[in-house]
Amino acid sequence: MGPTLDTWIWVIYYGFFFITFIAAIVASVENLIKRRYSVMTILLIPIFIVMVALNSMNRLDQNEWEYWLTSLLRGELWSWICLLMILYIFFWWMLMIQWRFNKKDKEIKNRSM
Repeated sequence: MGPTLDTWIWVIYYGFFFITFIAAIVASVENLIKRRYSVMTILLIPIFIVMVALNSMNRLDQNEWEYWLTSLLRGELWSWICLLMILYIFFWWMLMIQWRFNKKDKEIKNRSM
């Protein structure tokens, strides 16, 4: 194992996934956005974390971020799958934010009528 990233980066990294995981559970229970999107997010987060952890063990003189970028540029399948998972999680957050704004707009319109 090579060098690692600073602790504050790991706190943000795992904090983001923890908050996303909890938000996806709440969204799937309350059916805030399509339940299938939330369930997919719930399934992808642990898979993503395990995939990154297992594949980052072989790095020698790079930190995790550098190793992932190098693997991505080399075309290694695991890094591209992780990229797709991250893009999906950001897509889910965009759906969640869009749903929240639409809900607030509808509440404001209903109050004014």
